[in-house]
Amino acid sequence: MRSIKPFRETVQMLLDAEGISRRELIRRGERHSDDPRSMGVLHPVLSEGAKPSIGLIEFVAAALLIEPETFAEYRMWQARRLFDPSDDEIGGFDAAIKNLQALEAISAEADLPLPAARVAGRRGGKGNGRGKASPS
Repeated sequence: MRSIKPFRETVQMLLDAEGISRRELIRRGERHSDDPRSMGVLHPVLSEGAKPSIGLIEFVAAALLIEPETFAEYRMWQARRLFDPSDDEIGGFDAAIKNLQALEAISAEADLPLPAARVAGRRGGKGNGRGKASPS
């Protein structure tokens, strides 16, 4: 399964399918992970929609005996890493540039324009690229 729903919805669906509570999820996670979590960490994510950390996603996946790639947020994190020049696991700057060039080629081939860059401080008005309005 590769969910396209937000983490909290996917987790709730999986808990309902397994017939387990959030407390049981924590207990299972503690058995399958070296990273102890508590309801205090899980509650804001599942109840209030707070952004899950990668560690929490991995913890929940271990507790449910599923791959973390089940969760859309985890797959998006993996995709972002491909373009991170400081990530030595992907090969640093050179690998990030190659990945960017591949994305640009695929995007152009499929006629899917990449989103335009946003200039800081610019909200639809004229700007000079430094976050200040240009003199008219």
